[in-house]
Amino acid sequence: MRAFAVLFCLFASSLAYSVTRPSTGQGWNNDGGQVLSWQRVDTDRANFTAVLINPNQEQQILAALVDGTLGTAKMNPPSGGWPTGNGFRVRLVRDSQSLSSILAESQTFEIEDVPVTLRTATSTLPTTAPTNAPTTSIDQGTPIPTTGAASSVSVQTALVAFMSMLGFALV
Repeated sequence: MRAFAVLFCLFASSLAYSVTRPSTGQGWNNDGGQVLSWQRVDTDRANFTAVLINPNQEQQILAALVDGTLGTAKMNPPSGGWPTGNGFRVRLVRDSQSLSSILAESQTFEIEDVPVTLRTATSTLPTTAPTNAPTTSIDQGTPIPTTGAASSVSVQTALVAFMSMLGFALV
């Protein structure tokens, strides 16, 4: 009879939610939203609450009523920002009132500290351009002034493109 109970428990656990990301080899970082991925079967609950567990076993709710049928969701940083270090886990629990009703748990993973200089650069872009900038033309020779609001947008677009290329080069 015990053997049947053990086999039943093993079988039942294989049909439950399973966290695929983050994992030991693929953690998160402290720069914005992070991807949580999971697998489920049709008999699993339709939704769950995602909870971050720190190395001291303290829990912080990341998102409630996550649609389990999606298979992936972006987790926004906690109110104080992402903590950094090793030994974190994500738990999928029944709901925000039932944190001990665990549906699945990730492997332990690292939340890496991304240096401020490598974080999103949009906050450092200038909002105005020099008023004496020359005009330029696009395609069929249509002149476009590079002063005022239009130049601000083109300068920002160019800087975003440059920063993106620089980011890819550094990676």
